[in-house]
Amino acid sequence: MAAPLASLHLDVAEHALDVETLGTFADTVGASPRAGPRGDGGTR
Repeated sequence: MAAPLASLHLDVAEHALDVETLGTFADTVGASPRAGPRGDGGTR
């Protein structure tokens, strides 16, 4: 029982890390275009 439980915990930890990485990447990519047009003020 201990082995499957440890394996499941590892899968959950990896999934959480992937979600965090994807979320950070999406924020970085998403924030740039949104900030760009407002920042330069020329494309509104």
